[in-house]
Parts: sequence; C-alpha cells; structure tokens
Amino acid sequence: MFRPPVKQVFLMTAMVNIMSKSGEAYQVRALLDSGSQINLLSESLMKKLNIPKQPANVPVIGVGGAKSHIRHRVVVRMTSSYNNFSAYVDCLVTPKVTGSVPSANVQVDAWNIPPGVILADTSFNKSREVEMLIGAEHFFNILKQGQIKLADNLPTLYETKFGWVVTGSLEETEENSPVCANLAVTDGLEACLQRFFHQEDNTEPDNNTNEQEQFEEHFQRTYRRNKDGRFVVQLPFRETVQQLGSSRSLALKRFLLLEKRLARNPDLMTQYAEFINEYRLLNHCREVREEEDSPGLQTYYLPHHCVLKPFSSSTKLRVVFDATAKTSEFSLNDVLMTGTSSQSDLFSIVLRFRTHVYAFSVDVTKCNDKFSSILPKHVTREYFGDVPHRKS
Repeated sequence: MFRPPVKQVFLMTAMVNIMSKSGEAYQVRALLDSGSQINLLSESLMKKLNIPKQPANVPVIGVGGAKSHIRHRVVVRMTSSYNNFSAYVDCLVTPKVTGSVPSANVQVDAWNIPPGVILADTSFNKSREVEMLIGAEHFFNILKQGQIKLADNLPTLYETKFGWVVTGSLEETEENSPVCANLAVTDGLEACLQRFFHQEDNTEPDNNTNEQEQFEEHFQRTYRRNKDGRFVVQLPFRETVQQLGSSRSLALKRFLLLEKRLARNPDLMTQYAEFINEYRLLNHCREVREEEDSPGLQTYYLPHHCVLKPFSSSTKLRVVFDATAKTSEFSLNDVLMTGTSSQSDLFSIVLRFRTHVYAFSVDVTKCNDKFSSILPKHVTREYFGDVPHRKS
C-alpha cells in the first residue's frame, strides 16, 4: 500500500528584542505571519515586560471560524539585533499565541546552510512556544529581497530585518510525524459548553422560595399607580441593607474619572449630556440636595459610566448605572431581594415563533404610551402585557 510522504512545514520564526517598561530588552520568539490582520502578544510576556495594558473588545476568528474576544491590548517597541531596525507594534493580548512551532524537532545537520548566513532564529528546527505574532501590518516592512533555495526538497531562506528566516516544506519519511493546525483561543470548549447550558437552562430555582414569597408580599403592600398610569413600587430591601456602608466617596471618585474621560472627547461629552438631560425630562431622575437630607437618612450614591456602540442603529451610547459597586462587603444589588422572572423563558419564546406565519423582531428603545398606542390591542396584550394608555 502506497503512503504519501508527510510534509513538515516551517513557518517564519525570528528572535526579536522587545523593550520592557524599564527599558530593558527581552529576546522574544516571534512568528511572522502575512495572513494575520492583527498582532498578538502572550499574557505571560506582557506580565514579564511590566507594560501597561489598555482595554479592548476585539472579536478574533481563527481556523474553522472559531471566534473569541480579546479584552486587552498593549503597544510595545520592537528592535532587531541584525541591524538598527525599530518599530512600535500594537498587540492584542491572549493567553496563548499559538501551538509549538514547528510541530516536531527536525534534524538539519545535512542542510548545508551557507556560511555567513545569520539566522533570525538559530533554533528554528526545535519545537518551541511562540510568545508573539507579527501580522501583515509589519510583515512586508520586515521582509527584504534576499532569497536562498537550499535544495529541491528543502525549505527556502528569506532575508528579513531580523536575519534570515526558514520557511517552506520538508518531506518526512517517518509515518508518525505529527501534523498540527495552530489555533489561539481564549477559552476552552468544555467551559463554553457549560456556560451555554447554564444560560439556556429554563428550570425554575426552588432554593429561594421564602424570599420570593417575601418579594411578592412586599410588592402587594407597597405598589401604587400614579396619575399617568405607571406602576410605582419601593425597592425590596433585605435585612442586610443596614450594612450597606457609605457610597459617596466611591461614587465621587468614579465621577471625577468619568469627567476626565469626557473632557478628552468633546463628542462623547455631548452624547453623555444629552442622555442625562433626556433621562431628567422623562422623569426617570430628579435633582436632590444633600443639605436637605434628614439627619441619619441612609443614602446610596450610584456610580455610572458609558458604553459606546458606534455601529448600533438605535443607541450608540448607553449609560450603565453600576449597582454592583461594593461599599463594604455589599453592593446595592446584594441587599435587594430576588423575585421570580417576569419574562418568558427562551423555550416558550422559540415555540411562539413556530406558531405564526409572520414574526417581528424589534429593538424598542422606550416603550412609552405613544409606542403602545400604535399597536393592535391583541399584540399589546399578548407580547407586552397590559400596557397602560394615557387618558386624554
């Protein structure tokens, strides 16, 4: 039986100098990849360099369409020991850049590499980890014109600003030579599946029945309906509300940081101010004065920040009120009772889509009386509940 020879493919690897925060140069094994739109840096290397990271939210698609989100990025200075080349590289930070390169150790004693050729990676033939990936943004600036073909069945040498790199295929005679597809992912498949099933679990919790009953009783006791037809209810506090602690200093500190951010971006400041003014005009908030507070009154200052979605068709800026901010060992969310969910479970929603010929999916920014009045009554009742209409 004929077995085709297995090919060992060499990727371009080079030893590059990366400058740390203190100015010290670290030699790093980098993979030169013209097919990558991004540059990558391993999380362990970032910690070793002690360089500041910046927040990011970049979806990365790898082999087979596997998708992950990268949360941080860094800018590093890269230099060469081969010449005076230097460049700044914007890298996304990932726990692992890729697998070991090459996939197995290869004997190169008989290759007859020409004397005087300085290899960018003297251990290119040894299977080792890669700490950095340099993508197409810098790849062709690094590549030079020199090229040496060693033999018909051997890889080719290419000159770069880091020295000569080895790339190309080598036919192996061993049947058990491993073949690898390198893929950098930020999470394991098992963990993703666990979170998926946890999220889609539509069973009702039964370990908090007593609190849910207290929550229902609290609603029945405190709710009222104002002149506009809106329901008003008091927050359902637990007994731990007395241990909430002082929140003013934390909220003030975060507000001052927010002001500095807005001052650097006038357009963002305008959008933020428009949201707060609209929030006030809709009577979702009102101004309070500290000097008018009763002595001993327990207060909670709610920090807030903005989330930008430039490509959103409805809301490009969304203000998030952070009720998870802890003032002691508790946050506002921690001292509120949890009732039963008022939304339909996902299984019921999916089934509903199969019972009608047509279905609408909409992004409702503000479900007010004007919006509900344009809907047929059966649609309002079935999908939104009994939405109150303003009396004329």
